[in-house]
Amino acid sequence: MDEVSTNRNAVAVASEVTDLFLAFLTEVLPGAATISTAVKIALKRKIAKTQEILIEELKKGNFSALDSVQIEQFIPMGYRFWEAFKQGEAEHTLKILAAYLAQELGEAAPQAANFSRIARRLEGMTAPELETVARIQTFLDDPNNGLVSDTFVSATQLHAYLSRSHVVDVRQVAAHLAELSSRGFLVPDGASRVDKAEEYYYLTGAFHDLVKNARDFVAPNASSK
Repeated sequence: MDEVSTNRNAVAVASEVTDLFLAFLTEVLPGAATISTAVKIALKRKIAKTQEILIEELKKGNFSALDSVQIEQFIPMGYRFWEAFKQGEAEHTLKILAAYLAQELGEAAPQAANFSRIARRLEGMTAPELETVARIQTFLDDPNNGLVSDTFVSATQLHAYLSRSHVVDVRQVAAHLAELSSRGFLVPDGASRVDKAEEYYYLTGAFHDLVKNARDFVAPNASSK
């Protein structure tokens, strides 16, 4: 598919998602038509920016016209994407969600439930927590990290590695690992051993998907920390 067609299809799909949101907004906010001009302008600007984010991700998917299966799954994914916007999610979260939406829409058998699951996991995720994801990936990818296995990480190990280049609070690192675990991106070891002084965390498939779909955010932060 040529670039012009790809761009046209991306804009069309993003427009459909936006129309879904505007219809939803009117339904849940009966007084939306009477809100101030300033608020309308600000909302229009935010909607346009968010639509642009979605278009950029959809362009990468080379979408042609959506088939019946895609349309069926696309509708709840579109609602869920704009629900995240309505709830005030940060721009970095919306960018990641847009990447997930495009990824799921491009699957042979897309499932809206998969998108809803990741949307719940990303709710309220902060930039420092995403930076921790980047740091974990950099740590595990480093052949000189001193690990016997590259499948797990702990606060002490990650803190020691990060302390080579900058000051970091080990308690904050531990808090971020626990938060990522609660979101399903890491799985705690859970075993009780005499020589185990702290919790170890194993990466999940969701972690690897997050790194892939958050690459634009994760990669720069990983290299700059």
